[in-house]
Amino acid sequence: MNANQKYPTQQLLFFVAQDFDDATRALVLDHIRTMAGLRDWVISAPEPVDEAGENRTLGGILTLYSAIPRGSLPTETDRRHLEEVKAIVKSLTRLSHEHMLAIEFELDGEFVGSIEDGKNDRSLEIGLIGEWERLLNSNLG
Repeated sequence: MNANQKYPTQQLLFFVAQDFDDATRALVLDHIRTMAGLRDWVISAPEPVDEAGENRTLGGILTLYSAIPRGSLPTETDRRHLEEVKAIVKSLTRLSHEHMLAIEFELDGEFVGSIEDGKNDRSLEIGLIGEWERLLNSNLG
């Protein structure tokens, strides 16, 4: 943790989970750069990831403050992070639908869901976003 951060951070990685060509590469990187400029982000905008090699990775990464242990992060900050993640998922769902892409999400290296051909799986929709919303709403009462 650097001196400017009050809380530990986590990394949300989202990436193309299929073979892709140079045109798809350019499309995805441009999409992430555009998405980054569409709002004010709690920590920083998502950054494009384009790593060559055997396990080629194309996508983006968003840094989030960790809400673990529960209650350690101010509710408003946690809610803003949730809205950021929902905006990313919505944008990538549209991209996936328009270009028939499979996209996976990992939080600190752990699989948390996927989008395929414009459809979010249960892990992403209920496990990550739904549970996050439930926990935030339970803090209100």
